[in-house]
Amino acid sequence: ASGKLADSLVYMNWKGIDDVRQYVIPANPKTADQQTQRGYFTAAVGQWHTDGFTLDDVKAWNLLALALKEALSGFNVYVRLKVNALIAELTWTK
Repeated sequence: ASGKLADSLVYMNWKGIDDVRQYVIPANPKTADQQTQRGYFTAAVGQWHTDGFTLDDVKAWNLLALALKEALSGFNVYVRLKVNALIAELTWTK
């Protein structure tokens, strides 16, 4: 099941795991640092969709995610690494 109960609890399923959490109104800081970070994230997600990955590329990213033994998809790993590269001002070639 998923949903919200009277603005107090939120029920969800995350990667096959049922979870119940307290409902919290998310903060939305609009600091310069937060806006910069959001820009990095937006750029990384956009590049995942426009870099022209083949099915084999996507499979390779998913295999890397499995090898890391974290609850991540290949997309998540790509975005994490791409954001870190953008923060460090590193160039990344495919």
